[in-house]
Amino acid sequence: MREQARAQKDFAQSDRLRDELKALGVDLFDKEKMWRSKTGSSGVIVGYRGNGGPTDLEITTLVVQREKARQSGDWGTADMVRNELKQFGVDIFDKDKMWRSTDGRSGPVPSWTIIQAGDGLGGAAATGQVAVGGDVRQQVLQAAVQAAQNPATAARTLQLLQQAGVSVPGVRGGGGAGMMAMPSAAPKFQQRGGAVARSPEAAQAIGFIQQCQAQGRAAADGEIEWLVQTREKIRQNKDYPTADEIRNLMKSALGVELFEKEKRWQCTDGRQGLIPMWGSMTS
Repeated sequence: MREQARAQKDFAQSDRLRDELKALGVDLFDKEKMWRSKTGSSGVIVGYRGNGGPTDLEITTLVVQREKARQSGDWGTADMVRNELKQFGVDIFDKDKMWRSTDGRSGPVPSWTIIQAGDGLGGAAATGQVAVGGDVRQQVLQAAVQAAQNPATAARTLQLLQQAGVSVPGVRGGGGAGMMAMPSAAPKFQQRGGAVARSPEAAQAIGFIQQCQAQGRAAADGEIEWLVQTREKIRQNKDYPTADEIRNLMKSALGVELFEKEKRWQCTDGRQGLIPMWGSMTS
């Protein structure tokens, strides 16, 4: 009921229901798409589309929450998320690193490395459905500061930052202790040449392509469709240099060529699909 109120922008009703649940000992965590009770019970938050099933944002957020639970050994939460998604017609295929819904939608299950690189984004980062926020930048900065204080993790954190398409002012090469010289004030993250930092969805897409290339594996159909749609959203936001970078990487690293005029993509192994029209893409 609360999700339906939010969908209808009835925020007074939404707040009332949230407060009533809190009085019953149930806290709602909208960014995580989960609720937790003081009794120890927990569950997922879905219903924004009513009977239309969970949205891509709900699914991808919960998929990431499940990966975080698995990484920390919280198998109870991991199983709960998987089982509840399954009740809504969404299956998670761990070996394929994909989720698929009964209505034909699909998407990637991000690796733990990618989740760490975009920590604080929840599942939305996995498909580029959340805007850049100060919280995200602060969390990445915090990871960098921690690495500077612990040289043993510095190289790993730098690698994650690079995979996320982020550079931190004051970082010097050479490795070892002191390789990260952090300024006293929180810097603005920039790409090479002083350009504005990539959006989370762009960093996610580029990091995924690079990961496929490093592993020497082909992208699945659902992963290609996700990359194509993510690039279209980036183009819609008029970030054409990043869109071109993704197109070039898809061709060189994945063997996927985009035919803009024909609105289709084709892989060197013969697979092909459509490039979605902007008006048909879900937010």
